[in-house]
Amino acid sequence: MTARRQRPDRSVLLATIASILCLVVAPSVGADEKKTDVETLQALVREWINLQGQLQEEETRWQEQKAHLEMTLTLLRKEKASLDQAIASANKKRDESRSERERLSREIAAAKAPPAQMDKAIQEQGRRLLAVHDALPAPLRKPLSGASTRVRAALFGKKGDWTLPERLQLMVAFAADLDRVLGAVHLVKQVLDVGDSGAREVDVLYLGGAVGYYISPDGRESGLLTRGGKGWTRTARNELAPAVRRAIAVFRKERPAALVDLPVEVRTAGNVSHDTKSEKRP
Repeated sequence: MTARRQRPDRSVLLATIASILCLVVAPSVGADEKKTDVETLQALVREWINLQGQLQEEETRWQEQKAHLEMTLTLLRKEKASLDQAIASANKKRDESRSERERLSREIAAAKAPPAQMDKAIQEQGRRLLAVHDALPAPLRKPLSGASTRVRAALFGKKGDWTLPERLQLMVAFAADLDRVLGAVHLVKQVLDVGDSGAREVDVLYLGGAVGYYISPDGRESGLLTRGGKGWTRTARNELAPAVRRAIAVFRKERPAALVDLPVEVRTAGNVSHDTKSEKRP
């Protein structure tokens, strides 16, 4: 970085100019008596012009140095922002690595557990996974039918048909399959009883296993499908038809991606409240 150059002190220059001007009114003595008033004034003007030129040069150099310093400061700020971002990314990766190490440690500890404890843990985990699976709507359970059948056989069939590592591997794979279903958006055809129209095949857009939005082919019937303690419940909301139609068109890539206002039910402590809130879904 170029060292900052000190700007010229204007008070010094002004004092010098004042001293020179004083010569105009001061009585001339010695050799100065030979100079005429015109020559003296010409000398003063030349000196004044020289001083003005020096002052302008100093001002120009100062502006150039100032611009250079400002540019350097801007670059330093950008570099600092980049470093801050790199530090934040490193911290995030560190936290992810710590979580992964903890997960692996739990798996290793579980692998070293006595067979009886391992068998009990697999049974409990398997039942929980099946409960999640059975709570899904029928169209979302269909792709998992083969995996769920094997899990039931491993849990409730003959013990000798499945080894402990085989059952553990089966549960891990089944959990991954459920996670993919719960974390995705699904558009399916489903037969529903939509009131006066009776049972009809409708399009249903499921957000994982949380909520579904249905619409009839003619667009007249629309509403929500929500999961409760006694299975899935249909709530007619015909005013949602335009929004559901837009969401399905975006999902099918028939129109550009956009935000669509769709209601969701608020769940607290395992219960579903009757209040709804509007939430934007892409």
